[in-house]
Amino acid sequence: MSKKTHREAARLLPIGKSGIEECRAIVRECQYRKINEVMVDGWSASIIVQVYDAISDTNKAKLEQMPVSKAARICMAVSSPKKAA
Repeated sequence: MSKKTHREAARLLPIGKSGIEECRAIVRECQYRKINEVMVDGWSASIIVQVYDAISDTNKAKLEQMPVSKAARICMAVSSPKKAA
């Protein structure tokens, strides 16, 4: 497997509980780092942690099974304020 193929495959791995803990560390240290070959900044990590802490256990399990980029997108969509029509 080439390095590029390995990185692409790693990006699709689920975030898991270890990824959530990495997000907590990113927020605590005000830093950024790679989780499953995806660069996660402090703001994205903060949103993921806030949503993860607020949802039920069944939804936590679903979030843990998502790739990092999809989990971040969904958490941002859920936490963003709705525009008035």
